[in-house]
Parts: sequence; structure tokens; C-alpha cells
Amino acid sequence: MHTAVTKDGLCDECAALDAEPVIRISQPRPQPRPAPGPPAALRSPVGLSYAVLALLGVWTVGDLAMIATGRWGSDRVHDLAVQVQGPVFFACAITFMVWFHRVRVNAEVFAPDGHRKSRTWAYWGWIVPVVNLWYPRRIAIDTWVASARRLPDGSAPPASYQLINIWWICWLLSNVAFYSSNGGAPDGWVGFSSVADIASAVAAACFVRQLTRRQDVLVRTGPVVAAA
Repeated sequence: MHTAVTKDGLCDECAALDAEPVIRISQPRPQPRPAPGPPAALRSPVGLSYAVLALLGVWTVGDLAMIATGRWGSDRVHDLAVQVQGPVFFACAITFMVWFHRVRVNAEVFAPDGHRKSRTWAYWGWIVPVVNLWYPRRIAIDTWVASARRLPDGSAPPASYQLINIWWICWLLSNVAFYSSNGGAPDGWVGFSSVADIASAVAAACFVRQLTRRQDVLVRTGPVVAAA
């Protein structure tokens, strides 16, 4: 028991404690960043991936036909192949963008805070000039990482973007070759445009298949790798 020695009725020890200022540091709670638009809902991309792969296959066959008819066939057959490629391209582009948007929304369910671009850019990123040179690749990388299964300790496995980079380089080359061939470039550019188109389509098909499989595995077996 301490004897009061101050005029306020406090002992020396209590008076010293009372004189010291109390500093309270409150740390703000981290708030999750809300995603723009309606809440993300998980939907299977498997059916759409089959449609994309089929159209990419038709597109590739069309490019092969254009190369063959341009070198060994008649001009009439070559012109017919060019006319068919137009509708196939638009059907493939629209279906691919729908699939791309769906896997992007699914990835937001798996990792809500792992995306640097909003889901609306999964469409507009392909359409808006200039940004279409890198926005889709950025969205593809974030979606790829978010769709990977976590290790037993909760950490993310090392990510490799090799497939995405190959696809994106081939796609950029195919666009450069296409616009160059339409701008009065030598005939060699026309053949190179078709070859770049084929390489881009094959790389895109591999990307579609692997990313769809990643998300399908997450849905069927869970987000974490089972411990051995």
C-alpha cells in the first residue's frame, strides 16, 4: 500500500505514471479494394473455350489455304479464301473477347485484389487504340497468376509468362505484317502476314486451353494444392 504524498492524493510512483503522456497508435484496418461493377460471379469458361479453339482452327486452315492458293492455286480460289477469312475473323474475335472477359471475372473471384486493370478492359483493351498494344497482355498476366493453385503454405507458385509472351509477340507481328501487306508492301509481306497469323493462332489456342484448364482445376479441386 502506497502513502499519498501529493496534493492530489497520489503517491510518488502513481504521480510519475500520471505525468507520462499516453500515446495510442491506432492502425487503420486494411479495407479490401472493391471491384468496379457488379460482384464477380464464377462461371465455367470451358464451353466458350471450345468455341474459341474451333474458330482459331478454322482461321488457321484459312490462312494455310491462302498461302497455298496464292502460290500454287488460281486467283479466284485465293480471293474466295480471303473473303471467307473476314467473317471468320470477326466471329473468332468476338468469341475470344467473351471468353477473355469471363476468365477475367473468374480470376477476380479467385484473387479479388490481384488485378491492375478493371474487368471492363477485358473488352475495351482490345478496341481502344494504343492501349491495345499492352493492356490485354497485362490482363492476361494478372488472370494467369490469379488462376494458379496456391501451395500448401498459402503462397503462390513461381509464375512463368513465357506462353503469354510468345502469343503476344506473334499477335503483334501478325498485325504489323497485315497492315504492311495492305499498304502496298512487297508480296513477301503477304506470305509473312499469313505465317504470323498462324503462329499467333496456335499460341492463342495454347493460352486458351491452358488458362481454361487452370480455372477448371481450381473449381473442381479447390484453390490450394493438397499437401503430400
